[in-house]
Amino acid sequence: MADDTAINKIISIAWDSRFHWQMTSCEQFALQQLLGTLKPANAIEVGTYKGGSLQVLSALCAEVDSIDIDPTVSKSLAGQFSNVNFHTGNSSELLPELLEDHTAKGKPVGFVLIDGDHSTEGVRRDINAILSVKPQTTACVDA
Repeated sequence: MADDTAINKIISIAWDSRFHWQMTSCEQFALQQLLGTLKPANAIEVGTYKGGSLQVLSALCAEVDSIDIDPTVSKSLAGQFSNVNFHTGNSSELLPELLEDHTAKGKPVGFVLIDGDHSTEGVRRDINAILSVKPQTTACVDA
């Protein structure tokens, strides 16, 4: 977990342009400020795409689990973030397993970013799975 000095440094620099954001600049700022305030030890991201928000999660959390259905995501981002565990597959299957693993290891979920399946049912399913473990914070984005 980053200290206040690290957070101020991270927020004051430009993010790496190799990692494409799907969020608006206002959403990017809100995510950075939210994580900087909450300082969660760990996070889960559902829907990683090209790593825009993942670079923020990785910088501001000690450990991050990334779930994406596209197998090229983990291949293209592997080695870029030393504290990220990549999981490839459908969040409807992977998310409950990951949450069960966190619970079994006594690792409370600090922050969850849901930005994967954009269907109503898919978002509802991911939210219901997350709420079963009562995370510190959950953010949903429909970018």
